[in-house]
Amino acid sequence: MPLLIVAGLVVVVVVLVRRPFTRIAGTLSESPRRRTAALLATAVGAAVLALILFNGLFRLRLPLFDHGYPLPLALIGITLLAAFGWKVMRGTGPDDGRDRMWGVVLSALLLGGSMWLVALYAQDVGERQGAEFAAGLEGRPGVVLYSVDRLSIQGPGVISQDLVQDGNLYHHRYAGLRMLIRASDRYFLVPVDWRKGQDSVFVVNADDSVRVDLVSAR
Repeated sequence: MPLLIVAGLVVVVVVLVRRPFTRIAGTLSESPRRRTAALLATAVGAAVLALILFNGLFRLRLPLFDHGYPLPLALIGITLLAAFGWKVMRGTGPDDGRDRMWGVVLSALLLGGSMWLVALYAQDVGERQGAEFAAGLEGRPGVVLYSVDRLSIQGPGVISQDLVQDGNLYHHRYAGLRMLIRASDRYFLVPVDWRKGQDSVFVVNADDSVRVDLVSAR
């Protein structure tokens, strides 16, 4: 998701919640008892979220959420609580330079937390799609590759053979491969027993120096 879209969504959310947010904070600030209780609750909530955030960032090894979505959510929560606490302390008085500066800082933190959250979501989607793709490799067509020159192709299930017959244009044969895709005049191949995170993806130029035969996948 582009940065401008995320920034736009953050701005829309801030505009929508600002008025009720300010009204509630102003109401609480009118009563000293409510004001103290609101500030105490805000401080406790921010401290818990900060502990989660620091545990994830600095590996404090505490029995709390230490990775994934809780970290950006904690940053967003801290930002919102800080904004609420500031409004409670300031009351219903007119905004001044400090309010504007504080608003810029909190908006930047809110945008950063939102971008972090979107990045984690995109990573999860990519990993899930990659896992689904890897699980479907057995259905990809098999490949026998012939090449004029020796290629650095090896891996589980790959069988390489030198062709020494006179008159052969291609001197090397590689079996035990699967075709991922062909794109931009390139073949993307993997070993027939490819293992995620361990084996390579081979990129071969589709030119006159190679020949690719498709065979039934085993």
